[in-house]
Amino acid sequence: MTTTAAQDRAAHLARTIFADLWPPLPDAHIAEVGEGSQLRRDDLVVIYSPHQPLTLEKALSWASWRRVASTSARTVVLRPVAVPGGTWDKTPDMTVFGEPWNALWSPVRMYVTTADRRMARVGALDDIRARITSHPDFGEWQRAYTAAEADEHGQRQQAQALVDALKEARAPRRTAVQRLHEITGQNLLIYFGPLDRSVSGWLASEGRLRVYLTGLKGVGVLTDEQYREALKCADALAL
Repeated sequence: MTTTAAQDRAAHLARTIFADLWPPLPDAHIAEVGEGSQLRRDDLVVIYSPHQPLTLEKALSWASWRRVASTSARTVVLRPVAVPGGTWDKTPDMTVFGEPWNALWSPVRMYVTTADRRMARVGALDDIRARITSHPDFGEWQRAYTAAEADEHGQRQQAQALVDALKEARAPRRTAVQRLHEITGQNLLIYFGPLDRSVSGWLASEGRLRVYLTGLKGVGVLTDEQYREALKCADALAL
């Protein structure tokens, strides 16, 4: 779906605001966490590869961000956190940054460190939210985000109206396929739904349906009245 100017603006501002929280300092490595006691509930952490030191600048690009739900000595329960990705489909509501973006995102328990993974604490979520909402561009982002959501709602309504219109336009075809089944007792055609080619099957081309119906009438399977009604169904299907 094509994005609107408001959606592009909201995505850009969210990314800029978030990036401004972590100035790109080459030696500003994030402190690695070695055990669960170093973390508190609602801390924000990043998960990353141990192969190179992690800076906040790098974390913005490729690390996995998580919110701490609970901790023990060696393990931690984490919830996924959506961070701004620079596009509208990757732009969370920064007002409630850190809240689950998707109801299907369940908490996961994992070891604090493993041979292939490291964990680092970024800060307390409340502090990070406060820094976000105090950013000079936050008010402009709110206005852009509100407009962007309104655009998305309008896009969804427009898309749903198109689907509804297609369903309505295809309704006579669906009814015709169902009626042919009732008349003949056979599944002569397959109805797919509101698509450009919504009817398929061997009889759905080259006049085969009418030939077949004529054959059914010839062997006495269809009465004259049933045959006429079946031909009307063929007309409705343009077959």
